[in-house]
Amino acid sequence: MKPHTSPATGIALFALLLATASLAGCIRAPDVVLVDRRTALEAEAAGRFEAIEEGLERSATDPRPAPLTRATLEKAGWRPSAEYDAILAMTRQEPDAQGRVDALLQRGCIGEALDGTLRSLPKRCAGAVDPAEVGRLVERENRNRRQVWVWLARTRKDADAAALRARWRQTHLERVVCGGLIEQQAGVWGPKTCSD
Repeated sequence: MKPHTSPATGIALFALLLATASLAGCIRAPDVVLVDRRTALEAEAAGRFEAIEEGLERSATDPRPAPLTRATLEKAGWRPSAEYDAILAMTRQEPDAQGRVDALLQRGCIGEALDGTLRSLPKRCAGAVDPAEVGRLVERENRNRRQVWVWLARTRKDADAAALRARWRQTHLERVVCGGLIEQQAGVWGPKTCSD
C-alpha cells in the first residue's frame, strides 16, 4: 500500500526544496539591474562630464560687458572722451606680451632681477592689476628666458653657464624700457635711467 500525501504536504515539500536550492546558490539576482529606466551599462556608457558641465554653467553666469560696437554706442548718443581714445591707442600699441611686460616694468609691478629672471613685486605696483595674470605672464617670460640660457649653454660648451647668463642679462638690460624696474643690488630696486 502506498503512503498517501496531501496537496498541502506537496506544496510544503516544494517550498522546502525551493528554499534549499536558493540557499545553495542555484537562484540568484540577474546581472543587469535597472536604474532609473536605464541599465547600469547604459548609465556608465552615457558618462558624466562634471568638469565640462560646471564650466559651461559658470561661463553662462559670469558677468561680462555687453558686446556693443562703437557705432552702436555712437548711435545711442555716446561721444568718446580723450581718455577713451588714449586707452584705445595704448591697447592697439601693446597687443603683445612684451608690451605688457614693459608696462608692468614701468609701473613697478615686476622687475628685472639680478639672476636674469622677472620677479613679481605686488607691493611696489602702482595701480591695480590682476595678480594671477601677472603671475602667468612672469612665469611664461621666465620659461622663455631659461630656454634661451639652455640653448646658449649647449651651443657654447666651453663657456661657463653663469658667465653666459650674466652676459645675456647685461645685453638684455640695454633693451629694457626706460623707467623699468631693475634690481641693482640684492634687494635694491630702481628704475632704469635713459639719457637721450
